[in-house]
Order: sequence, then structure tokens, then C-alpha cells
Amino acid sequence: MTPATFLTYIWQKSFRYALWILCVLPSIAYGQPHPPAPVVPWEDTLFMLRQPYGELSPQQRAQLTIQGLQTLALRKEVSADSLVQAYDSLHHKWIIRWHGISLVTVQAADTLGTGLPPRELAERWRKHMLTEVMTVRAAEDQTRLWTDLGLAALVLGVLVLCVWLLNYQMRRFDRYLQQGAHPRLKDVYYKGYLVMGVRSLRKLLSKALQLIRLACILVLSYGALLLIFSLFPWTKPYADHLIRFALAPVKKVALAFWDYLPNLLTIAVIVFCVRLLLRALRRLSLQIASGRLRLPDFHPEWAKPTYQIIRILAYALMFVLVFPYLPGSDSAVLQGVSVFLGVLFSLGSSSAISNAVAGMIITYMRPFTVGDRVRLGNTDGIVVEKTLLVTRLRTIKNEEITLPNSTVLSNHTVNHSKLSREDGLILHTSVTIGYDVPWRTVHELLIQAALRTPGILPSPHPFILQTALNDWYAAYEINAYTRDAENQEFTYSHLHEHIQDCFREAGIEITSFSYVSLRDMNGIPLFPPSSMPASQKPPDAPAR
Repeated sequence: MTPATFLTYIWQKSFRYALWILCVLPSIAYGQPHPPAPVVPWEDTLFMLRQPYGELSPQQRAQLTIQGLQTLALRKEVSADSLVQAYDSLHHKWIIRWHGISLVTVQAADTLGTGLPPRELAERWRKHMLTEVMTVRAAEDQTRLWTDLGLAALVLGVLVLCVWLLNYQMRRFDRYLQQGAHPRLKDVYYKGYLVMGVRSLRKLLSKALQLIRLACILVLSYGALLLIFSLFPWTKPYADHLIRFALAPVKKVALAFWDYLPNLLTIAVIVFCVRLLLRALRRLSLQIASGRLRLPDFHPEWAKPTYQIIRILAYALMFVLVFPYLPGSDSAVLQGVSVFLGVLFSLGSSSAISNAVAGMIITYMRPFTVGDRVRLGNTDGIVVEKTLLVTRLRTIKNEEITLPNSTVLSNHTVNHSKLSREDGLILHTSVTIGYDVPWRTVHELLIQAALRTPGILPSPHPFILQTALNDWYAAYEINAYTRDAENQEFTYSHLHEHIQDCFREAGIEITSFSYVSLRDMNGIPLFPPSSMPASQKPPDAPAR
């Protein structure tokens, strides 16, 4: 120890003892106005308080100290190690604190008769208080241990009883479901389609009951474990951890929901506005499609596809507006997944997009409607369905053919029905008759056969076209009007039948004769004189 350090130590000790003497002398000189008060929280006296503190007499100080010690003994969740001494530099006094609360203050007069300075006296009092609190706690723990064990056994019994009652009721209800269908259990339909039968519904309810039973058992067991852990002091910290473990997710979810509530209200407003707009547009499209509302240059068959296109665009816009308010929308992982799905969609749906674009073009071109008899490329049939991606035809053989809209758009389209409803569709067929039959007779017979045919209109009147004058016969084409374009195959068949009948009745055979003429070729030179030498001519060749 250096001389400077030794002198500093002597100065500090001298200052403390001088300060203690100055505080004790007034008490010796003027006497003690109050008798000392013992601190007896239970049976033994821990120490004596000899001097008032402010307006508190020694007896009042002792009473407050006793109350603090008794509270310390009862509050077992607070460790007794929190009983510490602290120096009050402002008033130059030592204070014994417990859990931030002052129990007793060691003053100069309290050291009389002890021969100890205030610091050592405060440490002695603290040890006495700590020993007494621990002794009382140990005595009470022995009594309370048996009480806690009894309560734990009661909790376990109640848990076993609850689980037994739960299993019993669940088994009864499960037997009730399996033995027969309840009158309220019926097949579940959605828009006319069977979604789930009664048997599948019973199985689903049985599985749901098992999950509910398991969840209830887990909740009851968890609650019983919390109660048992909270009964014993050495397991109570585990109970606190279990409570925090159970409540932390709930608290986290509740706080997240509360923080997300403004975004949720924004999403609700956006969805509500879009749905309201679509509902108004749907009513408008129904009015236009039914013909009750007419718009200039807007055909009624455009109403439904236009509404569907606006509906898709509105939902896409709604998703774009809602996406920033979704939880985790700013996550890099979600953004990466969105980009990946977008690339997959763009690569895998190129043909679908082309068909969709072709479907929209076909819709507004109006080359045909559902129910029309059309020929699309090499396919002939009645249009039974027209969607955004495909067009479906039903042929005369009752076959359904599906054509992509891109294929329909790239081929020519022949509509048999569009003008047949107003002006009529012209059916035509050809016959060849020899020149020995007068053409006026052929015209009359063909027109007579056409007027006999069901489905042929008498007005406009059928007409004949002579399409060819061949070597051995003339070609005649009968043209007749009909409004039944969908059944033209049957009309053609009946027309051919009546043509045969009319010509048979007139005694005219529908044939095309070929004539062979044998002529004398001796006077006609077959070869030029110089084309073949005489030595190469056959000996029996006739003279030319």
C-alpha cells in the first residue's frame, strides 16, 4: 500500500467515525424521548429500534417493519435475496430494502449498546430478517405442501372425469350418426350437382368429431397441467412459461390483426365497390341481352361476352389494388413466387391466350351464334356452345366436335342459318338428262319435284339453271328456297326422292346415253407418205 492510499483510507475511516459521534452525542446529551421498540414479526425479537424517524416513533417504525416482513414471508414468488441494504448518501443512513420497498432505516441511535457502526448493524439486521423469513416460509411450506398435493389430485380427478364424459358423449353421437341418417342429413347439392352424399357426410362428421375430441382433450390436459404447476412454488415458473407459451401466439395474432385492421378495411372497401359495379353491369347486360334495353350499334349477343370481359378486367384490377395491402406482400419470397408463377403462366398459356383473343374477335365479328348451322373449314354442324377458348359443333351424326377459336378464326366460315331466317337458304342439286328430252319438260318436272318437297318455300319460286352442255347430255340445277337450314340433309333427301318420282311419272329415265359411231376410214390417210417406208408396211395394208 502506498503512503497516499494509506492516508486516504485513514481519512475516510476518521470521517465516518467522526460523523457517527456527532450523530450519537445529541442523543446522549438530550436523552431518549421514546422507549425502544422491539421488532417481533412472529415469536423472536429480531432487533430494537431506539430513535424516531421523522414523524414516526420507534413503535410505529417497528410496526411498519413487522408488516413488511410478514408480507415478504407471504409473497413466495418474490425471492428473499431481494432483501438488501443500501446507503442513503443524502441523509447518511443505511436502509434495508425489499423489492424496492424500504423496511427499516438504521440510524445512529439504533447502534447504542451494540458497539457496531451503522453499516455492520444494518448487515446484521438484514441477516436476522432473512433467516426469520426463510424459517417461516419453510414452516408454511410443509403445511401447504399437503394441501397442494390434494388440490393436484383433485385436478387430475376432474381431468379424468371430463375426458371420460367427453369420450362417452362422442361415442354416443358417433353411433347415432353411423346407425342411421338423421332426417336433417341429406345429400348436398350445388347448382344441381351432387357434392356429397349422406354416407360421405356421415364419415366427414365422424372425422370432425374425432378432431374436436382430440382438441378438447389437449386443451383440458394443458389447463390441468397449468393448474398443477401453479400450485407448487418450485414448478410455478414452469406454469408461467406455459401460460406465456400459450398466450404468446394468441397475443401475437391479436396484435397482428389489430395492426392489419386498417388494411383489411381498405380491402373490404375495394372489394365492395368492385362487386357493386359488377352487379350493376350484370343487370345492364341482362337488360340488353333480353332486348328490353337497346343501345345504338350494340347487338344483344354482345352483352354477355362484354360483361364477362369487363368482369375479368375488374377482378384483375381489384387484385392489383388489393395486393399491396395483403399481409406479406412486401416479402421477397412472395414476390419471387409471383414472378415465377407469372413466367409459368405466360409460357404455358400462349395458345390459350391466342384462343381467347380469337374468341373475343369472333364474338364481335358475329359470324355465327349458338344454334346456327355453319361450316367451319371442313366441319359442318350446328353451333351448340361458343366460349372464350373453343367453339363446339354437333354434326348430323350427333357427334360433338370442339374447335379452338384460333382455328375457327384462321379458316373460312359458312353460315347457313343467318340469312335463311329472313330471305331463305337456297338448296340446289343437279341432274343430267340426254338431249332427246326437251329442256322445258325437264324444267317443269324439276320445279314440280321441288314444290312437293316438305320445307321448300313456294315463294320465292324455285328456278332452274342449266350449268353445262356436255357431249352426250345437258346438266340441270334445281334451286329452291328453305328456312329450315338445320335440317337441310333431310330436305335434300326428300327433294331427290320427289325428282325420281316426277321423272318416273313422266316416263323419262334419268340417264346420260353415250353413242359410238363406226365410220369408213379408208379414204382418210392415217399416215403421211413419208412417215413410213414401203418396206415397213404390212403386206395386207389397204391402199390409201
